[in-house]
Amino acid sequence: MAGGGPLWDTARFVHAYLALLSAGFRRQATYRLALVSGLLTNLFFGLVRTALFYALYRERPEAVVGGLGLADALTYVVDGAGDVRGGLGELDLGVPGGGALG
Repeated sequence: MAGGGPLWDTARFVHAYLALLSAGFRRQATYRLALVSGLLTNLFFGLVRTALFYALYRERPEAVVGGLGLADALTYVVDGAGDVRGGLGELDLGVPGGGALG
């Protein structure tokens, strides 16, 4: 600037930043129930999938299902928890019809 003054007023900049930060927090806070519900749903179905794989491998300890041992299958469950589609339907478990759900 020709006058040598600052490019912006620091107080106004901080005030605008805090206003935007506050608005973002309020917007996210309105979806708290949806966030908790989603986390609980993923936890529940993750436990169900884990129980299914444990039951399968307990009955057939030597089994390698879909190319996965027990540790790999449980890793698959954890990795699938963040997947929007749920993940289990994509693993070919050798079930007649092609897939786990099929």
